Amino acid sequence: MGPFTVVIVDDVAIIREVLTELLDTAPDLEVVGGVGDAETAVDLCRRLRPDIAVLDVHMPGGGPTAAARIREVSPDTTLVALTSDSGPGSRRRMAAAGVEVYVVKGGPGSELLTTIRTAVGSATDPPPPDG
Repeated sequence: MGPFTVVIVDDVAIIREVLTELLDTAPDLEVVGGVGDAETAVDLCRRLRPDIAVLDVHMPGGGPTAAARIREVSPDTTLVALTSDSGPGSRRRMAAAGVEVYVVKGGPGSELLTTIRTAVGSATDPPPPDG
């Protein structure tokens, strides 16, 4: 199995660039696209069906809208919210839209890598046997 494919969605180009550089250091992750708004993100995920989509909560078109629509067009994509807004309302909206994990911007890059790997691992691991 090859590396997990990743789409990065953030309206700030430098953040997309930094995240791409960070994720490109990981041999098990491959960034296949980066866009800055919800509508373009949905179209990209419809076409590419990435393993992971890293979504900014406050982007043009809205993170929750992007998450819900990506969930419809690419149901197997693991959704990771990345934002500076760690408030409970934001978390609830993103969770309701199908986001599996939430990472606050500004933390160490290793935290994002670990979170992505954990989310994808839990999404691909078989359920435990009934006991």
